Amino acid sequence: MTTEEFKEYVKTRKALNTEEIHRLMDDMSNEARRITFQLNTAYHTPDEVRRLLSGLFGYLVPSSLRVFPPFYTDFGKNIVVGEGVFICISRCLFSYHRRQHMKRKTEHFTYELIRAKRRSMSLKVDLDGTITVRAPYRTPVQTADWFVEGHRDWIEVRLKSGERIMAERPSYTDQERAEGRKRAAEAIRARCSHYAPLMGVSYGTITIREQKTRWGSCSAKGNLNFNWKLVLMPPEILDYVVVHELAHRLQMNHSAAFWAEVGKILPDYRERRQWLKVNGQKY
Repeated sequence: MTTEEFKEYVKTRKALNTEEIHRLMDDMSNEARRITFQLNTAYHTPDEVRRLLSGLFGYLVPSSLRVFPPFYTDFGKNIVVGEGVFICISRCLFSYHRRQHMKRKTEHFTYELIRAKRRSMSLKVDLDGTITVRAPYRTPVQTADWFVEGHRDWIEVRLKSGERIMAERPSYTDQERAEGRKRAAEAIRARCSHYAPLMGVSYGTITIREQKTRWGSCSAKGNLNFNWKLVLMPPEILDYVVVHELAHRLQMNHSAAFWAEVGKILPDYRERRQWLKVNGQKY
């Protein structure tokens, strides 16, 4: 019995109970296991993958077929694929190479979910009431929702605290803001020019803003943003934020390597960071 004859016989739904059929099934299964073992246990180019699958399926597969091993079958000769087919049994993570942002709403809160390359979940409540959850890429949104609701009491305390702090913050006139931006631009550009050569980095444009919760940021292109209110703080705190952002030109994260770069320039950066954490909310 040939393979084609066997496939036609199967369509009749008759019992597969002859010695000839059993022998053919054993041979086909052994061949399928041999090919899939070869396919799944070593790297193969796309052309090599298609060659193996052609032998497994019993015909020349289309050149547009893409398969990401592992691939499993105990027969193979009954599989038919057309043009433009992509097969991936394991989870494909094409969309996980960059951060995923989305707005979520639970029973009591609206929050921003950021899924990125990390191992654990974190929760942050900004002074302006923004709630942010950071989670690993594969975290289900329902898990993030439960995480938020599970910290309801803590979030409500933080929200009330933020409202009080924001109410106590000094207000600035348009003229004071304009003068502050000008002073900040001069001071920050001077400090960037001073520290960048020491750190062996370059940077792009410098923009002065009035951010509610950030003192500075550095984009992937090297553009720097700073809060003008830094000019109201002690000079050593302004220097800390400048060095912090310039260090991101070397490490675009907050890893141990990043803080090591900051520490090379400012050995006392921990004290400066703590001062900003405690007192920054007053500005």
